[in-house]
Amino acid sequence: MADRKVDSRAMREVNRSIIYDLIRTGEQVSRTELARRSSLTKPTVSAIVEELLLEGIVVEVGFSKSEPTGGRRARLLEFNPDSAAYIGLRFGVRTITVALADGLGRQLAATTAPANHHSPDESLEHAAALIQTILEDAGVPQTRVSCVGLAVGGLIEAETGRCILSTNQNWKEVNLRELAEARFDIPVTVSNVTDAAALAEARLLAQDDCDNFVWIYAGTGIGAAIVSQGQIFRGRSGFSGEIGFCRGQPGGPTIEELASGRAIVAAVESRRSESPLFASSGSEIKINAILKAAEDGDVLARSVVERAGRDLGLAVSYLVHIINPERAILGGGVAEKSDIFLAAVRETVNSEVLGPEAVELSRTALVGEVVTIGAIQLAMEHSVQSFRIVAR
Repeated sequence: MADRKVDSRAMREVNRSIIYDLIRTGEQVSRTELARRSSLTKPTVSAIVEELLLEGIVVEVGFSKSEPTGGRRARLLEFNPDSAAYIGLRFGVRTITVALADGLGRQLAATTAPANHHSPDESLEHAAALIQTILEDAGVPQTRVSCVGLAVGGLIEAETGRCILSTNQNWKEVNLRELAEARFDIPVTVSNVTDAAALAEARLLAQDDCDNFVWIYAGTGIGAAIVSQGQIFRGRSGFSGEIGFCRGQPGGPTIEELASGRAIVAAVESRRSESPLFASSGSEIKINAILKAAEDGDVLARSVVERAGRDLGLAVSYLVHIINPERAILGGGVAEKSDIFLAAVRETVNSEVLGPEAVELSRTALVGEVVTIGAIQLAMEHSVQSFRIVAR
């Protein structure tokens, strides 16, 4: 008897999730159409809809257009975007970003503050204060927040949300999801920045029927994410796509040590006497200054940036040969700000990839915000399990 009660409760949750997921798309829909798409009975659909109406998750918005055959017009339902909220949180190298979105994932507000590279507890305390501020400023109660999507650079164990290693944050073996949920008192899903960015790109490219691509992060570090059939391919533990750890030869430098923003800065720093611009400056060299100098014609800066682009392009060509994607998309501070770097990556990929046509390689269309958008999408997907098996 107990098992049957559990099974019945689980089935109700599955059915509710199906209807919720269908309505959450944002389009107006009738109860009859929901029953057709979900293959559930009309009484089951009506019971679920009544629950959602009482909870304020769904609202009635009028009637359908009259049918030529006559009959009563159907009442139309629409998801209430104010019934839920989501937070996208990114721990970056220099900054921490918090974005607030409504129930449809539309961004309501965002704030950025200097990063706090201390213990995970201190960093989460900093994030919690930013979350509280953005919620208060937007007039959104914390109880409305369904989930926080947290993105951080590093090795993230997909199933548990553990941060195995984040060199940028100097974290190792941190139960990040557990700590974040305890501090925020909100459900949390944790991902690395490349997976978050790739998810945001996947939702954008779905409009173009492109659901097989690789997304490459070229910023302070180097990473990649693989999207297959519109879904992130994470591998056994969630570590797929980590090309930054790959080496060109045994014992040689990694791709991250050759092509990242850190690598570019280190290369220019070691040779600064070759550049009148940097030789005359006693201050610390910043990556943005190098990228601008390269565009302005500084010989040292240009040669270093081009070399980094070629090294990354070789690594990307390996991904293309193995994955055979429709596109390769680059994001991250270096890729987004330097045309010289991007051109060097593209030229190398085109020269190294076999086949009649080289893969299409481009810069992300979501410059500057792709990771945060992806973190919000992760929060939305985590908050409601989708069991959608519907007719179209």
